[in-house]
Amino acid sequence: MKYYIINLIFIFFAFSGISVKAQLLDSIALSQEKEFTSLQEALKTPDKIYKLNLRKKKLKAIPQEVFTFKNLQELNLSKNRISHLPKEIGLLKNLEELNLSLNKLDSIPPEIGKCVNIKKLILNQNTIAALPPEIGNLSKMVLLDMWGNEIQKLPDEIGKLKNTLKVFDLRVISIKEDLQEDMVNLLPDTKFFFSLSCNCN
Repeated sequence: MKYYIINLIFIFFAFSGISVKAQLLDSIALSQEKEFTSLQEALKTPDKIYKLNLRKKKLKAIPQEVFTFKNLQELNLSKNRISHLPKEIGLLKNLEELNLSLNKLDSIPPEIGKCVNIKKLILNQNTIAALPPEIGNLSKMVLLDMWGNEIQKLPDEIGKLKNTLKVFDLRVISIKEDLQEDMVNLLPDTKFFFSLSCNCN
């Protein structure tokens, strides 16, 4: 009777999904996965969605269904009309690449810090003026693309990325020379791309 109960417990946990955790695919396996370009098609097999491309869909908001794709590693929402990045972005813990370029974002929520597997964060051509301190939690990030935004200062916490962040693009932003120096001091080993410095008042 004792062994029968133990077996029942094992079967319950094996098939209930309670202890199952999403696994990140390596770059080779990921390259072989289909890139979905239709949300409706993706919703038919939500657990098998690793790459989703919804660029140029005239979206004004991110569909809530996107946040149900727990295995999602690449998400492209560029060239839309999205004005708000909701806190649910933090649910996509497997995300490695997020592209929100050419939208209407003016801020990034603290929950971005829960996307700890992000390697590439592409936010160019928005109107973002500040980054949350939680950006410092993205310890795997190698590229932060923010050219064409309104950034003038970085949170001190971004200094946590000094050993991993390789490239930070801040072109097409008028940033005073002393503020540029402050940024470089936070990330001395990161390759920065600035436009010509501005010493105007």
